[in-house]
Amino acid sequence: METQEILKKVKTGEISVEEAEFFFRRQPFEEMGYAKLDMHRKMRSGFAEVIFCSGKADAHLLNIFGKLYEEDGEVMGTRATSHQYEMIKAAYPEVVYDEISRIIKIEKQDGIYKLETNIDDCGGEILGFVMERLFEAGARDVHYMPVYMKKNRPAYLLNVICTKADIETLEQIIFEETTTIGIRRIQMESTGLKRSVRKIKTSLGEAQVKVCELESGKRIYPEYASVVELCEKHQIAYQDAYHIIKKECEAAEGIRGSKIVGLNRFELPLSS
Repeated sequence: METQEILKKVKTGEISVEEAEFFFRRQPFEEMGYAKLDMHRKMRSGFAEVIFCSGKADAHLLNIFGKLYEEDGEVMGTRATSHQYEMIKAAYPEVVYDEISRIIKIEKQDGIYKLETNIDDCGGEILGFVMERLFEAGARDVHYMPVYMKKNRPAYLLNVICTKADIETLEQIIFEETTTIGIRRIQMESTGLKRSVRKIKTSLGEAQVKVCELESGKRIYPEYASVVELCEKHQIAYQDAYHIIKKECEAAEGIRGSKIVGLNRFELPLSS
């Protein structure tokens, strides 16, 4: 799109001044070595760059997905496998996958929401089952807090973090599975670190870790399921496996070694 065309669209109200400024500031293409992304496509045609997922290496696909998400807040990929979906979902929980069309996508959301309700007459087993159902239905987070209600009745405060699109489904589960008769709904904003999920070879075997990026550098967090799998394979303690994986993955990613508080192996390391 030429400069004059952009200015005409601003004049007619088709795009905002902020969108035009953003268009002028960024480069038309993002060269990633293994892919060249058309960053101006949405401004020209109304549709953002679409990822052809078939045949792409996991790390490449995740980086491409992350770059487009960072730029626009929504991404679409075609010819995706269930493995690719699970990999991307680990880093971007809001991603959805259609098995028939094999399309993965993240659509812009109107912020996030918190659903909360007080429950004073449900057993622990019921609450545990409710949590499982809520996660399976798309909740981003679920937790309980002990509270005292009127007349000092002990109870639990259920908190569910979700997107607007999932509110109706999650509220229905709460009403069906608990004794509550009312749910509070609160719109919220959030800030998150840029992150990616990697599989890195270690002396214990291949480990899956989450790499988070800060201005001061990167932090690595071994994924729980991956640590447990290697613990069982080598018959070692969880904390021993955690430290080995973290240390070797930090070395592989070029991150300075973490300092460990004291000599107790049960103390988690402090990231540098």
